[in-house]
Amino acid sequence: MDSIYYSNDFSYLFNKDDVVLVYTVSGHSILTKAVMKGAIEKKANVYTVTTNENIEVPLKALFVLPNVSVNNSFLFSNHTLFYIFNDILCNYIDVLLNNENL
Repeated sequence: MDSIYYSNDFSYLFNKDDVVLVYTVSGHSILTKAVMKGAIEKKANVYTVTTNENIEVPLKALFVLPNVSVNNSFLFSNHTLFYIFNDILCNYIDVLLNNENL
């Protein structure tokens, strides 16, 4: 393939009852912007986890993680913080769901 085709309309994937979690370091990639735009157009509930506090789109919530890639002598990746955040979030949801059934 000479190039990869990215659709600029992902609105068909979403509806107003969806919860969309977007993990992005900067929020500036073409694909990330297209996905967020499609979800927002369909009035989905969009939550973004990022290291960029200046994302200017109408989100339900923006969770800003520290940007550890700048001047990092330990080669610690921003993506590691995303994995940790996701693990904590999934465990928290699991605890809530299990406590609801008690």
